Amino acid sequence: MPEHKRDKILSETMFIFIPLAHRLGLYSIKSELENIWLRYNEPEAYQEIKARIDKSVQEKGAEMTQFIRPIEEALTKAGFKFEIKKRVKTPYSAWRKMQQKQISFEEVYDLYAIRIIFDADQNSPESERDQCYHIFSIITGLYRYMPERLRDWVKHPKSNGYEALHCTLLSESGVWVEVQIRTRRMDDIAEKGIAAHWMYKRNGYLGEGDYEMDAWLERIKEILVNPDVNALELLDIIHNDLTATEIYVFTPKGDQRSIQKGATALDFAYLIHTEVGNKAIAAKVNQRLVKLSHVLKTGDKVEIITAEDAKPQPEWIKFLTTRRARTLVMDYFKAQRKQTVDFGKKTLDNTLASLGIDNDERNLQRLQAAYGVDSREEMYYGIGLGNLNLDQVTETLKKQSSGRLAWLRRALRMDDETEQPVENRPEAETFIIGSSDPNGPRFSIASCCNPIPGDPVVGFKAPDGSVTVHKKACPVAESIAAMHGDWVVVPKWLEQAEDNSFLVRITLKGIDRVGMLNEISRYVSLVMGVNMRRLSLQAESGLFEGYIDMYVQSREILEQMIKKLSSIEGIESVIRTEL
Repeated sequence: MPEHKRDKILSETMFIFIPLAHRLGLYSIKSELENIWLRYNEPEAYQEIKARIDKSVQEKGAEMTQFIRPIEEALTKAGFKFEIKKRVKTPYSAWRKMQQKQISFEEVYDLYAIRIIFDADQNSPESERDQCYHIFSIITGLYRYMPERLRDWVKHPKSNGYEALHCTLLSESGVWVEVQIRTRRMDDIAEKGIAAHWMYKRNGYLGEGDYEMDAWLERIKEILVNPDVNALELLDIIHNDLTATEIYVFTPKGDQRSIQKGATALDFAYLIHTEVGNKAIAAKVNQRLVKLSHVLKTGDKVEIITAEDAKPQPEWIKFLTTRRARTLVMDYFKAQRKQTVDFGKKTLDNTLASLGIDNDERNLQRLQAAYGVDSREEMYYGIGLGNLNLDQVTETLKKQSSGRLAWLRRALRMDDETEQPVENRPEAETFIIGSSDPNGPRFSIASCCNPIPGDPVVGFKAPDGSVTVHKKACPVAESIAAMHGDWVVVPKWLEQAEDNSFLVRITLKGIDRVGMLNEISRYVSLVMGVNMRRLSLQAESGLFEGYIDMYVQSREILEQMIKKLSSIEGIESVIRTEL
């Protein structure tokens, strides 16, 4: 398969299909897709992590067996019918944790896990939940556990129906092992996803996660049938809905509801019912009176205060975060929308004229991108409502139009008719980064991921012919390729490109000692001949942590430097991190 087509498919996989598999509870499919993505986008990292996992499993296999044996004996003695499965973190899962936590492989302490899958005793006076807690009490009597790592998905199931009790135990050999406790029913839902969820529901079993799953599917249905949403907006909305981090809050009656992280009390009001949102005037969070703009957090108990004569206010748009709530408020004002849009357009025209700025398509596109709105009409509407500030117009238009976010937003909002039909699109171009060919495209290195020679990269050709180069694993690149696969080009590093320098950052941690800073800077500057842009190291209580921003010619030189710095006495970890 041509590389540009493979990159497009991989981007679509990460942008929409992996989050969808997660939301539907199809974890085996999700894991397989994630590992495929990593294997092709970061082949060196994939092979290295896989080899280290395989080696660790081989070395620790006997220890895991010893760890499981006392658990088997204790549960058998307690009368449980069960099976125990071993699990090791996948290469992608380990890589992702290393990226998010900015840690080395050695610091991924929950590499091992076991699943205790038991048959719930229907004749027992204990509920499924209580039986899970019973097993938890047994195994924590055998091993010490980490309280901050306890995850109770039995009492509060995830919105995709997932239920399990997670804890992390310390084995006698000093290895942290994650233990997942599930009934057979919970395991079926975890492995088979929504199909198993509905099978149990059809057979009369109603779980606490049923409302959340049904509510999510209803939201997706609303998006799909909305005639005002075009194809690209639809993809973007569904992606954001799939990947949004959720929190869990409670109604006054104690019913659990999940809502997007960062949501306000007013977002919660609209989640309960449209009329509750429309009539809301204030809220009580944990018995304390708060404004509707109050941001909720997990565990809050929320009560919405309403009034019969209350109605939505335009300023609500400023602090609403969920799409449902924003859409309902915007729909309420549709009757007044045209008048507001006309007023906003006139206001912008007058502002631009007073500043001596041309009211042309280029400047309007840049303003639209800067405000982050989906359409020109929405921009005028926001200005008309007073939600979009015009005070910074001059500064906004002074910014480079080739900026990454502005280019991305323009790319994602191109009119459909400007795209070529798939069958008429030419094969993706291959171009050389750093070529002196005067007829070649201009290229720039994306500031979001800062690739250097040796990194797996993908390129995107903008309408003006310029090409932006990203790492293949860059989230921004994934979103562009998923929506505009016809913009993908195949970049290759020119050998002479290594004459140029590229900015990177490495993060260091270790045990502080006299002369440590001098030894690090001496090696970087004198031995490797690398120009440091910034060095920041802080020491406290005998430990140090910090970073170095430097200019290197290639990934090979960077890896050589990381290897050498790691060998310096006292340095515990050296990893490449994002700027």
